Amino acid sequence: MNANLAWDITKGHSNIKIAIIDSNINTSHSEFSSTQFADFYDTTTGSSIPSADYGYHGTMVCGIVAADHNHAKIAGIAPNCKVIPICYSTQNHETTAANLASGFYWAIEHDASVINCSWGDHNGEHLFIHSAILESAI
Repeated sequence: MNANLAWDITKGHSNIKIAIIDSNINTSHSEFSSTQFADFYDTTTGSSIPSADYGYHGTMVCGIVAADHNHAKIAGIAPNCKVIPICYSTQNHETTAANLASGFYWAIEHDASVINCSWGDHNGEHLFIHSAILESAI
């Protein structure tokens, strides 16, 4: 990827918001001590307060995006950007597509410049995400 060459030019800017729609992000992780988080949203509850820990995947994705350059574990691609954590329950449920769609709308309403979602149907295991509601939001 040659990110180190890009970092000579920029590591992002705080006016750029990157929404991560995924399982919950552990914002107190040691790799995020300098990361700016904004506008948290839990799509399952509609709350700005996380109601549950839905897994670790969101924390890993956030590390790739925004981990500090602290010589500890990894270095994020754009550590100077703000992150909008948008979490959802990873359990199969008939409302999941609508919940995910609400995450996209939340990101747009809160000025996200980039929306990351690294999920899929897992070879048909999560067919509930095949939805006109979600496709419209995307």
